[in-house]
Amino acid sequence: MSRVFQSGVLNYSTQFNTFTEQPFISSSHSGMLSLVGNLSHPSIAALHSNYGNDIGDEISSLITDLTEEAENINDIQFAIPLNVRLVFARSDDEGNMVTLARAEEGIEGLKKAIILEKPVDREKTHPFKESGAISEINKRLYEQYSEDLLESRLVARNKSAKKPEINSYCFRSVVNKLKWKNSNNRYHVVNKDPVVHYYSDFAIQEFIEKVMGIEKYLENARKWNSSKAKKKKR
Repeated sequence: MSRVFQSGVLNYSTQFNTFTEQPFISSSHSGMLSLVGNLSHPSIAALHSNYGNDIGDEISSLITDLTEEAENINDIQFAIPLNVRLVFARSDDEGNMVTLARAEEGIEGLKKAIILEKPVDREKTHPFKESGAISEINKRLYEQYSEDLLESRLVARNKSAKKPEINSYCFRSVVNKLKWKNSNNRYHVVNKDPVVHYYSDFAIQEFIEKVMGIEKYLENARKWNSSKAKKKKR
C-alpha cells in the first residue's frame, strides 16, 4: 500500500501547490515514504497463520487485486513503481546523485524526471533467436495467408519445396531497416557475453504486418540492405 500512499502524497502536493501557489513542503525535506521491506507476496499459509483464515483470505485478495490494478493502470498518480528511487537532490558535476524531482514539482515533476522500466525476464519477453524467429514467421505466414498471396509478397523460395518463404537475408534486411538492433527494445534484446540477439513476439507480429501489409515492402527492404552493405564496403 505504500506505493499508493506515496502517489497520494505527491498528488496532494501538486494540488496544494496549484491552489495556494506555495510549495507543500520545503525542498530541504524529502517528505517521502520509505518503499522498503519484503515486496514479494506472502503465502496464503502465512496469512492464515498470522491473521486467521477469513482475514488472511481477504488480505490475499486485496494484494492480488491491488497488484493487478496497479499494473493495468500503469500510472504513477495511482501507484509509484517499485523500481523508482525517490530523492530530492541535485546531481554534482560527476553525476553522483540524480535529481528525480523537487518537492514543489509534485507528481508532474516526477513524471518528467523519471524513466519507468520494469524488470523483465528475457526468456519470456524475447524468446526467439534469429533461426527461431524465422521459423515462427514462416509458420504463421502459412497459417494466416494463402500461398498465392505469399507468392506475391515474399521474395525467397525454399530450395527443396520451391515454396515462398522468409530466409535469413529477408529477416536481417527487415530488422536492419527497422533499426531494431540499435538498442534493446520491445522487439529485440542482445545478450552481450556471448553476443546473442533475441526477438519478441511483438517483432514476429510487426515483421508479418510490414511484409504482408505493404506491397513490395520485403523486396525494397532487401534492396535497401544490399545498397547499405555495398556502401560499407566502399
